[in-house]
Order: sequence, then C-alpha cells, then structure tokens
Amino acid sequence: MSHYVVKFYKKVVAHGHEVDACQYVAEIFAKRASDALDGAKLDFCNSHHLRDCTLHADRVEVCEAEHPTCPIAPLAIEPSRSFPWLGLR
Repeated sequence: MSHYVVKFYKKVVAHGHEVDACQYVAEIFAKRASDALDGAKLDFCNSHHLRDCTLHADRVEVCEAEHPTCPIAPLAIEPSRSFPWLGLR
C-alpha cells in the first residue's frame, strides 16, 4: 500500500483577490490514487457531516507521500505534566 496526502481546496475571495483555501487534508493508505481519493472524500464528508464534499471543495490534490506526517502509534503522554493549564490529574 502507498501513502497519499489528499487536500481539498475551495476558491474564495479575500481582500479582493481570489485564493484557494485549503478546506481539509487527509492522509490515506491505499493501493491506488483513485482509492485514496475515494477514502479522503468519505473522511471529509463524515468529519463535516456532509453528503457531498463538492459544495465545500472546488479542487482536489492527491500526492503520493513517502512518510506519514504523524506517527501511526503516537507516544503516550501524561496531560497533567505536558499541559499543566488543562488541570488534569
């Protein structure tokens, strides 16, 4: 399986200029780019409670990536020590 990064963009006007605003980024493991796109669309719709992601994205970019941007199994941390302002004990 390959690792893909799929980005969804929407054209918006900001300060009189048209720009592509990134709406969602998904990291997908899939056999093909088309499978990664299908999985990312499903993720996008589920996370934003949508039936159709085309209302929120004009353009999609699918790139094959060498490494995931975050580890598959993140390290366990103690929130009270790492983030004392949370007040967790």
